[in-house]
Amino acid sequence: TLHRLAVNKGLLVIFPSINWGSFKFIEENKFLDTVFRQVVKEYHIPKDRFILGGLSGGGMLSLSYAENANRDSSSTFLVPRAVFALDPPLDYTSHYEKAERDVQRNFSPPAVAEGRWLIDNYKKEYGGSPRDVPAEYLKYSLYTHSEADGGNAKYLLKTPLRIYTEPAIEWQIKNKHRDLYDMNCTDISAMINLLRNNGNEKAEIIVTNHKGRRPDGSYHPHSWSIMDGSNCLKWILEQLK
Repeated sequence: TLHRLAVNKGLLVIFPSINWGSFKFIEENKFLDTVFRQVVKEYHIPKDRFILGGLSGGGMLSLSYAENANRDSSSTFLVPRAVFALDPPLDYTSHYEKAERDVQRNFSPPAVAEGRWLIDNYKKEYGGSPRDVPAEYLKYSLYTHSEADGGNAKYLLKTPLRIYTEPAIEWQIKNKHRDLYDMNCTDISAMINLLRNNGNEKAEIIVTNHKGRRPDGSYHPHSWSIMDGSNCLKWILEQLK
């Protein structure tokens, strides 16, 4: 409901049509710049009024763009005012290792298929596993737990940030044979904690319980519905003051 609520409040909402590309998000960031340039030119939106957000890969792209913009403002068309994300993977080394465990457990066909796909894509993109080329994973991860400064997460120290996650550990154990070490919430909580410990009091984590629903009504914690649209819009409007 977020997009409808936002439009009713007079906000311009953009749905960028981006199919899967890569975990580096290089071409995707360029595409966002193309969209943003068009929007600023046509609708005269100030460049400092953009808030990015998305679910999973969309959240990853939003965070990637913000980190790049804060690292070097000349590398992007604008610097996002704030970012929100729903259950995004952050540490690519952790993500790779989770995929390995899903394949080894060989319990949930969807989890095994996704694990194999992730492993294959990571190896193609980075030239090997995190054990083979750790520097590549550090270079592109949105957050790196093994680094004292969080890796690229240090470029979010001045960005208002809200991340939603629904651990649903009982459901994960029953349906996926996953535990908390396999959840995105582990890295999400660690990154938010690091940012807050380093002065970003506008870094927030929203942990939900049994909110996840797919369009057909079935339960799944990795879903848009874990976010309360009205509450998120309230947060967005606060960032635009």
